[in-house]
Amino acid sequence: DKTLALLVEGDPAEVEVLHFVRSPPISQVGHSSLHRCHRLVSLSLARLGLRTIDGDALAACATLWWIDLSRNRLETLAGSGLDAFAALGLLDVSGNALDIDAIAPIGEVEVVRLHLAGNPGAADRAADIRTLAFDGDTLLIAGATLRASLDGGRSWHVRPTPSPVSSIATHPARPGRLLAGLARGGVAVSGDGGSSWTTRSDGLASGEVTALAVAAGNPDMIYAAIRGDGLWKSEDAGATWALAMDRPWLDAAELDPLTLASVDLETGMGGIWIYAGTEKGLTRVPDCFCRWQDVQPGDAMDALAAGDAPPAEASLPTDEPVLSLASALTAPSTLYAALPSGVWASQDGGVIWTHKAKGQGRAVAVHPRDENHVAAILDGTLKLSRDGGATWIALAVA
Repeated sequence: DKTLALLVEGDPAEVEVLHFVRSPPISQVGHSSLHRCHRLVSLSLARLGLRTIDGDALAACATLWWIDLSRNRLETLAGSGLDAFAALGLLDVSGNALDIDAIAPIGEVEVVRLHLAGNPGAADRAADIRTLAFDGDTLLIAGATLRASLDGGRSWHVRPTPSPVSSIATHPARPGRLLAGLARGGVAVSGDGGSSWTTRSDGLASGEVTALAVAAGNPDMIYAAIRGDGLWKSEDAGATWALAMDRPWLDAAELDPLTLASVDLETGMGGIWIYAGTEKGLTRVPDCFCRWQDVQPGDAMDALAAGDAPPAEASLPTDEPVLSLASALTAPSTLYAALPSGVWASQDGGVIWTHKAKGQGRAVAVHPRDENHVAAILDGTLKLSRDGGATWIALAVA
């Protein structure tokens, strides 16, 4: 990720108009980006690929009247610092990934001209869901916001989150406890179904939490993957963290886990595997954290002794990222995976896979008590299956 570094000729305190034109893509405006621009009136940061804006970046620009943030990848305006302005002549946030709830933080700002075109509305909010989970019978969808449905997707309730959510995890032994991996770094924990949150990141490396999982056999053992860092674990429900091991090494490169799943199988050491989906496919490690391994028949010691894995009979596509994994606690050998080619399922711990649904898969989750009850994001639509992926119905997200 690149952070905007402001370079202007002369004294930045005298700059009144600042427009970035044909700048290379960046991801964040940091707190020092607009340092000393105390007379800035007009600021254009359009088409830069921005995902987030640090509130301190705009805090030094109290004189701003015209702000163009159009055609970026913003998912929320929370923490952007825009709510600190009493009034703005123009605010253009068109062409981002902002829904109605994501715009709520600027509700008290008097804006003369507000441009919102090209942002998702209620009908297509599912297109911006990054992660799914079940908390008992409650279906959770998260991204820029968190929503919960207690009635199978017929109605939805918005829950607050500290910041946009990259990953979410639950465990049936802790009903109502949600763990959220945050896009801006850190892990947040809710004990009341998402109504309130506490940040638990003591000792955790900084950076986006790309994946989060709870140990199948121990609801207080949490695993987190940090972008650019490694796999971390907490043995006290997130109160403290320690590095477990480095990132997986696949195809001659160290790769970030995009998704994690804890699976109780006899083939793992102590009966436990940690599965990880990456840009280059699927891998796993026993909870000794001794070495990432290809998924193959046999137990963990067989894989360690064999070295290279034999070809799988029907593996996942090798040229696609594994974006999401879900394990059924009631049937540990049953796994689901979301890939750009759709939703896939395995009945033997990930050795043999079956293509269950075609389409652009993004996220998948399975009910903790019913391995055939599956939710997935396919082609930007939230879908539900009650028969293990044989048939699907589309759900509206309102």
